Amino acid sequence: MVTRRGLLLGGLVLLALAQIASSASPGENVIEEELTDEQVDYYREIFQQYDEDADQKISMEENLAQDKIIADEQKKPFDEAQSRLSFERADTNKDSFVSFEELTAPRSPEEQCKQLYGEYAEYDGAKSCRCVKGYTADVNGTCIQGSKEVCTSQFGEHAEFDGINNCQCKNGTISNVNGTCVEGTDSACQSMYGELAQFEKSNSSCACNTGSVPDTNGTCVTASNELCQEWFGPNTVFNGENSCVCKKGFVYADGECFRGSNKICGSIIAGSKFDGNNNCVCRRGYEVDSVRSMCIKSEKKKSADGTPVEEIRPAPKQGTLSVTLVEAKHLPKMDIHTKCDPFVIISLGNQTKKSKVVKKTYHPQWEQSLVMTYTDAHETPQTVIFEVFDWDKVGAGEYIGHVEINLGDLMHEGVHGMLDLRARDGALVRGHDKNISAIYLEVSMTDQLPWVPPWDPILEAKPAWALLVVRVLAGVWTFMGILLWCCMRPKPSAAPSDKKEQ
Repeated sequence: MVTRRGLLLGGLVLLALAQIASSASPGENVIEEELTDEQVDYYREIFQQYDEDADQKISMEENLAQDKIIADEQKKPFDEAQSRLSFERADTNKDSFVSFEELTAPRSPEEQCKQLYGEYAEYDGAKSCRCVKGYTADVNGTCIQGSKEVCTSQFGEHAEFDGINNCQCKNGTISNVNGTCVEGTDSACQSMYGELAQFEKSNSSCACNTGSVPDTNGTCVTASNELCQEWFGPNTVFNGENSCVCKKGFVYADGECFRGSNKICGSIIAGSKFDGNNNCVCRRGYEVDSVRSMCIKSEKKKSADGTPVEEIRPAPKQGTLSVTLVEAKHLPKMDIHTKCDPFVIISLGNQTKKSKVVKKTYHPQWEQSLVMTYTDAHETPQTVIFEVFDWDKVGAGEYIGHVEINLGDLMHEGVHGMLDLRARDGALVRGHDKNISAIYLEVSMTDQLPWVPPWDPILEAKPAWALLVVRVLAGVWTFMGILLWCCMRPKPSAAPSDKKEQ
């Protein structure tokens, strides 16, 4: 049972790290879900290891003895103070014993972190624990005051504390296979990464020599196009230095190079577009959120007094908007018994256009293109709004979310990709699967107007005067036709005269 005991580095383990992961922020009293049968069996086995006299409760003496056995097995110093503190935290009813019910009782993520790693541990708000600023983990994983002495005791004389949470090797040194900081040399790098490795003084790290690349084990091997294609597929080449790269016109994702396009980039990083070379980039004013793999709006610039300043580009006085509604994903459940029946209403100034309705889906695919224009004859719109609705038999439809795009930004750079849907209060819309709802748009803008025949507006508006003119022209045309027919009609030939008598 050594491997299971190894999980109890800082003392009595109450809950696995998997139970720590939740959406709560540090310090909240969040009650976790009940443990699964498998987890309960696991903790029962741990409890039995600590409960040496089998009296269904663990005493402080049993806890200290078991923790010392674990530390000796791992050849680490025994931290009695942390072991006592861990036991006291587990003893929630303060009767000097820990029962199985106390061991498996749900706890907040913050409390679990302190239980596992000491008083100076905290929950990072995502999925793991960390030491508070100025503290670092010792060999047992307990958070202790960070200092040069603490780091050198664990990682050798060339280690130092970074002032935040970590021990690091000094400039000019590297970490060897045992984690000890040693002098950075070519031979030290070659002992870990093969004879083609070298030490780079500029960033105090090991790297492969020019003409070689690291394999899956980190060992530097001689590179070639064939080797890169064997590893990453036929669209890969060796860049002549130290890397395998995608051919021009391809982008890298999931260990393979794909032919670049706005749609491919949108599936890799939502809201991004293909730059024509090898990269997926966000449009102006947006940046990549690496956690969510999507383009998000960049932070607003600040003025001299520190207040946010939003840079807004003015829309042209007239323009033509070309729109393609491609698809939407992760739409919310709007009806009790059926899926969504989504459609889109596009608003440009006082104009609106409606897309087709796609029935019973959370992932509608419209693939519908349209063109909208405006002139300086009316007030210049500054934005175009795409509103997604759920179609109902009665009424105008139930609002789902919207996307608003500045026309001035579209003049400089079009939109090609997924954009988050937002509610009317600006909050992100969550879909039926708890993912963020988004719509894929292809939108471009020009300040030129398409050529329109002069009679098209008249035919569309059908004013009364135009109808009168048509009637008059029709009457004149008819009269002229009759007159022409009368003038051009052939005269009847004269009757033959009787022949004179001879």
